[in-house]
Amino acid sequence: MVSAKLVEIPDSPKNGEDLLIPDMMFVQGEEPNGVRVLTYQSSRAINFVLNSLEEDEIQTIRESAFGKLVEIAGKPSFSGRFTRYLLSRQLKVNKKHEVWFRFAGNPIRFSLREFAILTGLPCGKYPKKSKLKMRENLNEKPYWPTLFGKVEVVSVRSVVKMLRKKTVKDKNIRIKIACLALLSSVLLSTNLNMKIMREHAEGIEDIEEFFRFPWGRMAFDLLMSSVKERDEIALSQKSIALKGFVLAIQLVLVESVPSLTEVVLEHGSSSESDSEDDVDECRQKLGKKHTLSPGHARQIDSKSEVAVKSLIEEDPARPIDETSLQWSDEEEDEKVNNLLTLIRKGHAFSNDMFRGGATKADVERLIEVATSNRKVKRKSIPPPTAPLHDQTSVVNIVLQHLKPEVARLEENIASVASGMKDVSCKFVSIEDTVKSVIGPMLANFKEEVLKSVGQVLKKEKVEGTHKHERGLHAPTGLGTITDGQEGVGDINEEIIRNKKIHMSGYSENNLVFNLISSTYGTEIEVNGKDSEPDLPRKSKRSRAAPPGLRSQGAMQSYDGSAVIESKFSILQEKIKESFVINFMGLAVTSKDIADVVERVRPLSAKVVDILVKLLRFNLEKHLALPSGHPSPFFDTRFFKALSRAYPKFKRCKNRETFSFSRGLCAYFSSPLHDTKAGSSYYVPFCGGKKHWLGLCVNCSERKITVLDCNPTLSSDKDLATDLAPVCVMFPYLLKQAGGTTFCDVLTPFSIERPEGLVINYALPDSGLTAMLLLQSHALGGIEECKSISPANIAEEAKRAVVMVYEYHQKLVE
Repeated sequence: MVSAKLVEIPDSPKNGEDLLIPDMMFVQGEEPNGVRVLTYQSSRAINFVLNSLEEDEIQTIRESAFGKLVEIAGKPSFSGRFTRYLLSRQLKVNKKHEVWFRFAGNPIRFSLREFAILTGLPCGKYPKKSKLKMRENLNEKPYWPTLFGKVEVVSVRSVVKMLRKKTVKDKNIRIKIACLALLSSVLLSTNLNMKIMREHAEGIEDIEEFFRFPWGRMAFDLLMSSVKERDEIALSQKSIALKGFVLAIQLVLVESVPSLTEVVLEHGSSSESDSEDDVDECRQKLGKKHTLSPGHARQIDSKSEVAVKSLIEEDPARPIDETSLQWSDEEEDEKVNNLLTLIRKGHAFSNDMFRGGATKADVERLIEVATSNRKVKRKSIPPPTAPLHDQTSVVNIVLQHLKPEVARLEENIASVASGMKDVSCKFVSIEDTVKSVIGPMLANFKEEVLKSVGQVLKKEKVEGTHKHERGLHAPTGLGTITDGQEGVGDINEEIIRNKKIHMSGYSENNLVFNLISSTYGTEIEVNGKDSEPDLPRKSKRSRAAPPGLRSQGAMQSYDGSAVIESKFSILQEKIKESFVINFMGLAVTSKDIADVVERVRPLSAKVVDILVKLLRFNLEKHLALPSGHPSPFFDTRFFKALSRAYPKFKRCKNRETFSFSRGLCAYFSSPLHDTKAGSSYYVPFCGGKKHWLGLCVNCSERKITVLDCNPTLSSDKDLATDLAPVCVMFPYLLKQAGGTTFCDVLTPFSIERPEGLVINYALPDSGLTAMLLLQSHALGGIEECKSISPANIAEEAKRAVVMVYEYHQKLVE
């Protein structure tokens, strides 16, 4: 394995702008001409619920944490055309939990702060307990029957009908089920036929605790995730479907641009998603609907002469604590900070200040590239270059020796199988018959095969013991990347071991062979003695299946494939109904779960962060790590934050005085490992073509090991450039965060790209594979990583999603 340290990367050309602000997503005048945004909530879902209640019941809700929803019911209904117009005027920001719009020449922010002000919902941090109510006594009576009796599934439509017809008389119960209906159909809407969630019903037994739960944060996270998933291609479609409380986006614009309400329309928009619960009785009670005029919005946007508030003001009647509205995984964005600075200084914005963006031609090219990528079949991908030139010759020699032996074995087994038909009714005597007839024959065969293969292997190993190493050239001024390679012996042994495994299914009469295997085990014993021992192995790799995402030791119930399949079948049904759960502070939707299982596209950064939290949970909780031990697994925002800070870092004359952000230093807030003792940190990284890799940053050896399931996608030169921020800045970051620097010279880390890992060409599998490689490397080094193959991915995906969901609620048949 060749190793060379990276040197400083040349500075990129300086931008002539004094203060950079976010670019536009689309060039002004070339925004896509879409039709509408579709939402899963009824256009007047709030009104349908409230108009089914008595006035005193509405007043009770008005005085609760859901009180602002009563006020929102009187405002213009959702306009899908206006929201569609607005989404195409987004600014491109790196922030994960906020979006910016350009309207009338001014920027307008939509973040958790604005959502909290306009909805009045609690938006603070999630409580430590993952559920609203944790029962100490498992035999405690569920609260669901108190609300809905023996009915197992309750839709929002049926709840409104119960309230309107006064099927439920108790005031407290009526208020509770009305709040559950608002929660499901307005704040957390994910389909047109929303149902009441059992965990929500259990939590509302204590209604005061229910109102204190940060429903606003959960609803905002669901909406923001849906918006952030739409790139330039998705936003160019005629119709866009969004989940959650989409009306909140319109509310922010109306608050920021009051002139939008000067013209309203008294008719229903075709963009609305009114469901079948809009019965005539309710329609008559509600009267005509008022919606914003998309034409009026376009007119005032083009003139840029109206008053615009880029940041809406706080409601004095409902003050908020902005310190509780932070996100632990938020990303820094220098351009957004510059934008906020200009806003606070009262800067006069204009359309000319906003630049960049995609043209219609750019979008068409992106669509063509995406379409061509989908048409490429896996078999058309060229196989990687063989690491050893003599691998094919070894395979041919082994096959030549095995073919006559396998044919003879097949012939003998066929004759034995025909003889066993006469005694099939005497099942008890099968074991003795198999031992006496098949056992000696297989023992002799195995002995002959092992001897012949051993002779061939010995000869080939003598002729090909040398190792091939290839030099990897980094870009100018970067040095080289190291590259590791396993010896010939391990590859030959792998080939032989695979041939022995495949022999079990070679015969047409493999039923007999399977019967023998199930009786005596895969390592067949004859007369109570082991058969000839296997060839000696130089590799230290374990023969056992890889641990993958399964927990170690303390969670044995997750180890059984049958248990996982059973639980996953239950989870599949829940995915169809849609849900949102809180997993260690992250709002996990049914779509996130489906993305891990189906893997039809590369995993998003949010889904990878969910898997990172799962790895942390397994290692910290079930490997008995000491309290306060820093997590060695970083989420996706770590690498992004480093990359954003890199241009400034390169321009800094005295790099030891460079000040890293608090967010980056927070990763090392717990007491660090002594880097001289060899602490390692694991970082997911998304390279070109949305291909995920795993990085192991070893502080004591001053190197970064790249765990790549498909090295054919990125050249060594590109990889060196992409990883330069980590290689160069990590020593300085450690020093500033309080860790030992292990040497006086803060030189860049080297990069190793070991070979020998099983290649997986499926791009959507790279995210999950990278997580498996990271954990395997943490538990057993690079040798353990070699056990990860495409054959493991489907089962490990099911195991992962089952564990994520069961953190929230057990899957019980």
